[in-house]
Amino acid sequence: MKRVVVAVLALVVQAAPALAANEPEGFSIEVIVENAAQPTALDFLPDGRIVYAERTGEIRIIDPQSGQSGGLLVGTIPGSVVADLPASELGLTGLARDPEFEENGYLYVWHSVDIYGTQRLSRVTVADDAFVGGSLVALWETPETHDTVNEHHVGGGIAFGPDGYLYFSIGDRWSWTDSQRVTRSSGAVHRIARDGSIPVDNPFYDGPGPNVDSIFTMGHRNPFRIRWDLPSASLYVAEVGWDSFEEINVIRPNDAGGNYEWNICEGDIVRGDPASACARSFVPAFLQRSGGVLQRPIVWAAGVFALLVAGGLLALSRSGRLSRRWLVALGLLLAVAPGWVVLTKSFNLQERLSSFRAPAFTYQHDVASNQPTVPDTSLGASVTGGVVYRGDAFPPAYDGAYFFGDFMNGWVGYLTFDDPEEPRFHPFSDAIGGVTDVHMSPDGDLYYVRLFDTAGDPARSGSILRVSFDGT
Repeated sequence: MKRVVVAVLALVVQAAPALAANEPEGFSIEVIVENAAQPTALDFLPDGRIVYAERTGEIRIIDPQSGQSGGLLVGTIPGSVVADLPASELGLTGLARDPEFEENGYLYVWHSVDIYGTQRLSRVTVADDAFVGGSLVALWETPETHDTVNEHHVGGGIAFGPDGYLYFSIGDRWSWTDSQRVTRSSGAVHRIARDGSIPVDNPFYDGPGPNVDSIFTMGHRNPFRIRWDLPSASLYVAEVGWDSFEEINVIRPNDAGGNYEWNICEGDIVRGDPASACARSFVPAFLQRSGGVLQRPIVWAAGVFALLVAGGLLALSRSGRLSRRWLVALGLLLAVAPGWVVLTKSFNLQERLSSFRAPAFTYQHDVASNQPTVPDTSLGASVTGGVVYRGDAFPPAYDGAYFFGDFMNGWVGYLTFDDPEEPRFHPFSDAIGGVTDVHMSPDGDLYYVRLFDTAGDPARSGSILRVSFDGT
């Protein structure tokens, strides 16, 4: 029976092994925050302190050098629905500070509005380590409503890009086909300005038209964590798979409009058909505006065009009178013109708007591995990104490595890119617990968030841990 990873944040006890120190020689782990209420995400303030979110809506600040075990409550995002569905993925799941925090005090949060999967990106102003009254502003909200409880794949990644815009991710919200519709917000990475306005150069922007103008890339299943690596202008997207593969996508500015092909593909194979690799399939933007799921229309257009041309030529060759040949030729022109438009537009748009983007790295579910280059997925899989290491506190060999975790199996590993086409996996620390975020501090240490400790109360045993290098 296949093990299905239903939720990144599902409270599955077996998915979070106890903490163990199995890092490479010279590294050590230290608990910075303990007994937290299901912490989900963290960021760093300009002064080096940690600001972190708890799923129940609280935002706290702690100085990692203070030796305290709990954070200072800054404020609470209202409207939390965790109490209604304690084992769901709903709640406060995303957090990012503004690059100009010292001037404006802005924090951005991704949180649930109701139990039907409605999600909101909001901004709140912090001054003197507290929310400024009345400063909570809704910048963006899912435009669709659901009639039934919808508690999975609600996203939570927030990151500022090199262009100064705010990027955020949302999963398919358990509606698979929505990922292939630009008239639906689910299953996509979005791009907006910090005031909530939509850049007109977004790939599917159509103003008053039916498209969700904020979509930057589509075809994602559950891109739970995203983070920009500014030196390489690359957005790393850790995307939770279905029952076969986890994937990490690397999105660059010229990938705007890229289709990552869920629910057609999982990893780099056709979903449900492991023998079939995902070739380039096309969903031109001008056809997507109809709101339907269109797979490989370029193939359809080429086939229809060829049939019409063949039929017209056959009729033309059998027409005995010149006047009839002219009529047949005119009919042929009128018949093939629509097919020709579809065909040419597909070619023109395939690279800019609609081409399939293969993942940078995938790993398979249910592999009990003891090989150093193959991730162990004995308990299924649920990838959690992730950060590209750009500090100077670790040895130089780690520069440019992408650190990420797996919530189900409780490890953190990293990728190196000596061959950009074939990233190499390396284990780093195993049995660390249900990791929900991985980040790097301004001084170059690595931090990760653990949702809860199975040895304690799942509601109040989360923690934040620091990985430091003290060797030579």
